[in-house]
Amino acid sequence: MSSAEGRSLLEAARKAGVVHAVTFNYRGNPLVQQARGMVAGGELGRVHFVHGGYLQDWLLQDTDFSWRLEPEKGGRTSAIGDIGSHWCDLVSARRRPANRGGAGRVHDRDRYAFETATASEAFTGAADTAREPFTVRSEDLASVLVRFGGGAKGSFSVGQVCAGHKNDLCSK
Repeated sequence: MSSAEGRSLLEAARKAGVVHAVTFNYRGNPLVQQARGMVAGGELGRVHFVHGGYLQDWLLQDTDFSWRLEPEKGGRTSAIGDIGSHWCDLVSARRRPANRGGAGRVHDRDRYAFETATASEAFTGAADTAREPFTVRSEDLASVLVRFGGGAKGSFSVGQVCAGHKNDLCSK
């Protein structure tokens, strides 16, 4: 959410004696390790441009809902903070982004949350449950331009409303 909030969470975790971590689970993927090794070893030459995306379709329907869409629970950002952070982690092994600029958008319709005070779980398919309108205030689709410290440029797109894009890596 912000570096100040991150520091506050780290201090609270240390004080409580609990683990404080972000699970960037794609780091250990063999193809990611191979690509990082190739870049680090100079096999690809100088990297000038990095492009990619992380597209999902789990928010296509107006009844698709999760606590991640509620800023007070999931933070001010959705697609960039949730799946965009994984893309940034993948490409920043030795190239930390120096500058970022992006354009995000909020899907142009209300979603429908369960009428209870708790958010529904994603992917439950509980369509017959009573729902109430919920105005989404965080982005579900964004494109970002990046300039890395080493001079390379890049761009990536993230989306949670992209038909036909399943995140199969998480289910295997």
